[in-house]
Amino acid sequence: MNTKPLITILENALQQNVLVRVKILPDRQGNLKYIQIKPTLIKSKLHLSFTYRNATNDVVKNYILAEAFVQIINNIHVYKQVYVFTTQADFIAEITNNEIHIKQQKPTFIKTTDLKHNTPKKYPISEQAPYLRLLQVTGQNNQVLSNAYNKFKQINQYISLLQPLFTQTGNQPIHIADMGCGKGYLTFALYDYLQGVGYNPHITGIELRDTLVEQCNQYAVQCNYTNLTFKQGSIVNATLTNTQMLIALHACDTATDEALFTGIKNKCQHIVVAPCCHKQIRQNMHQNDAVLKYITSYGIYKERMAETITDVLRMLYLNACGYATKAVEFVSDAHTPKNVMIIASKNIEAKHNVNDLIAETKNMYGISSHALEEMLTANNLLEI
Repeated sequence: MNTKPLITILENALQQNVLVRVKILPDRQGNLKYIQIKPTLIKSKLHLSFTYRNATNDVVKNYILAEAFVQIINNIHVYKQVYVFTTQADFIAEITNNEIHIKQQKPTFIKTTDLKHNTPKKYPISEQAPYLRLLQVTGQNNQVLSNAYNKFKQINQYISLLQPLFTQTGNQPIHIADMGCGKGYLTFALYDYLQGVGYNPHITGIELRDTLVEQCNQYAVQCNYTNLTFKQGSIVNATLTNTQMLIALHACDTATDEALFTGIKNKCQHIVVAPCCHKQIRQNMHQNDAVLKYITSYGIYKERMAETITDVLRMLYLNACGYATKAVEFVSDAHTPKNVMIIASKNIEAKHNVNDLIAETKNMYGISSHALEEMLTANNLLEI
């Protein structure tokens, strides 16, 4: 197959500094969806960066120009189309019957990318982290395993969401309780991140399952994480001392309320939860309004409405207790479809009278009780 015309187009575009990107579509549908190629500078030398976009993960490889051309030439027989985007013209190469047919079109892009910024995305948590290998997120070569790509994204999204909460500098001690921490993916990542940005983290993971507690403690020792420990226990019975942050991700149903109550009772500066299930309010909703009654006659809509109302009320209770709140989307893996995270930060100025709003919300949806409200009022932490 004569690849010279295609390679000549690439060579000329690079020499004239007009190449924006190349997109290659494979001949057959499989794990590889497409390849994207961009020029990039590595140690002041021009390379072509290949991103192999697979169904489950991305693989990035950087080649000097000669190596890059060899990659294209050697694999041209398994390509279907090659799109070369330059600021002067777009070139579309169709590969059929062992021949390449190239046509030219008007340019899609009018300027090239700044090569200094055209680098692979950097994550807060590096693939080199030793606990990722222990937790089977990465392999022996420190590359993310294909079946753990979503988990790796979730870990980094989690750290990105929490980053704004940590604004101090220097060797600041911070005590954190991670309730229902499971296998510890996010617990290890938070310890790693805080240590890396200059904090002195003391994190305790609370988990009911003894086997996971033992395993996580072994991994913490292997990683030399001196102040990361795991204990067997439940959220409701946890004893916190001098804890600035409480975390409870995917705590089922009223376990989220128990975590919020524990954080408020212990005057934690930050409380982070990712609620799950919402059974209590769903079973407690009795609509009198005809429209709402019709909407909730469909089980799936009643479930979604119950999720929203449960969490909105939780945020109102937090407001009443002096917390500023926000709800954000939290990337979840295939086994955790609930992807809303509530982040609450102690702020005395945020405390305001929301009793009327709480009462109106409960009345609108026929809610007689809310688990968090009951816990707070029973302990004189909320006046309703």
